[in-house]
Amino acid sequence: MTWQTKVPSWVIPLLTEYAIPDSATVITGVEFATLDDGVSPITLSGNNLQADYPGIVPNFSLDPEITPVSNGLQYNLKAKKAVGFYGVDCTVTSFDDKKLNRWVFPLTRRNFGHIALSRFSTVAVSEPIHYENEYHFSLGVQALALNYDDDFSTSNLFNSVDKFCLTKVSAFLYPSVVLQVAFLPIWEVWAVRFFQSQ
Repeated sequence: MTWQTKVPSWVIPLLTEYAIPDSATVITGVEFATLDDGVSPITLSGNNLQADYPGIVPNFSLDPEITPVSNGLQYNLKAKKAVGFYGVDCTVTSFDDKKLNRWVFPLTRRNFGHIALSRFSTVAVSEPIHYENEYHFSLGVQALALNYDDDFSTSNLFNSVDKFCLTKVSAFLYPSVVLQVAFLPIWEVWAVRFFQSQ
């Protein structure tokens, strides 16, 4: 069995420059963006209160890790595909303080509105927005994506972690509130590992 039969078709073009033996090991998994790596920011305000996840372009990448060892090189070629998002980084960019309820304990809080993260039309999480900067996550999506393992993926190359990802953000905002939302993506990862002697 060649390594090409162990991976989905989108992985193969990313690895063409490497001489990969058929005995290479294939490992699958997911990677989550860090809290500082929000992408594709969009602005929600007025009548524009809903947006589909715009994705990342290009959504395929290669993260090669080549480690010298005593008698050769250890390769860990990680092909990655951005497949969706698991949370958002929210920033309130504008508001009229006189139009909002406000209280302090211990931080200044306001009623800016509500945000909902969904997979298509099904809401996964809905939460109030109280701070000018805050994160919102779907812990269920994170837990499901972490279960994307070798047994699930390599048994059927059409299984994809995007089945566990969110696709849409919606908001209810009080008058004068403008909200910027950056998406925290999830990457499906296929790592091809092998040793090359020197």
